[in-house]
Amino acid sequence: MKLFDRFWIAIVMLFTIAALPLRTMASAPTVIFSEIAWAGSSISSSDEWIELTNLTNETIDVSAWTITGAGSALSTLTLPSESAIAPYSTFVISNYEYTHTNSALASASGFVTASLSLSNSGFNLHLYNANNSLVDVGGGDGAPFAGRSGGTAGADGGRYASMVRLDGLISGSDSSAWGDAQALSGFKDGILDYGTPGSIEVPSAQTENVITLPEIIHTETLPTISTFADMLVINEFVADPLEDGQEWIEILNQSQSSVNLAGWTVEDAVGKTTALETIDLAPGAYLVVE
Repeated sequence: MKLFDRFWIAIVMLFTIAALPLRTMASAPTVIFSEIAWAGSSISSSDEWIELTNLTNETIDVSAWTITGAGSALSTLTLPSESAIAPYSTFVISNYEYTHTNSALASASGFVTASLSLSNSGFNLHLYNANNSLVDVGGGDGAPFAGRSGGTAGADGGRYASMVRLDGLISGSDSSAWGDAQALSGFKDGILDYGTPGSIEVPSAQTENVITLPEIIHTETLPTISTFADMLVINEFVADPLEDGQEWIEILNQSQSSVNLAGWTVEDAVGKTTALETIDLAPGAYLVVE
């Protein structure tokens, strides 16, 4: 009788769990929170916006995707039907149409909703796809990890700054994944806020301060490009192949220019060095070294 009781208790528990809404983590990063203006803009503190970025080479339908904690009273925002993000492109969600007098944005958003309202103290966003799987996180329940409102003493003359993603592979719940915007793009003339809605920020060491997403190849992360060498990344590798397989690494040129690999080498942790082919690696091209 006890075994029978445990059996039915287990069945009841399984049915109870099955009835609950599932919130599972997506297997790999596809879309991330890339920039968030939680403090608004120098025009209006309500001029808030969220930027999503598609890290893949496929258009992603984000219809019915949800963002918890992004609406009024920490409610959930639902992206409208026919919402999609092109490969390596952004999708901006804003409180105002760009034509509104309270908007600092220079171009139209993918989704405009007056329900957008971001907390300055309990900041914690979660992005779910239409299957209710967790796609990305932004924040950790406390104050935003980065960015600032205007008038902050000693901070670039009190200019507003958005919160930008520094690394798409680090969880958005980790403060090290975020930093203050340091470039200016995508705003109306005369707006001096720091932020790059609709584009990705690149340090001023580059010829241009901002490179729009379609002009740069992204794989799993949003790169921080500070030197010429950083334009090349080890994109994929196999270090422990099957019995008849080979070890290999894949190198990606994520810049807009060809890179001559003469004299370039790859070195492992024990000092083994492999010279790369003396070729011009075209923009967006891959080199596989076996």
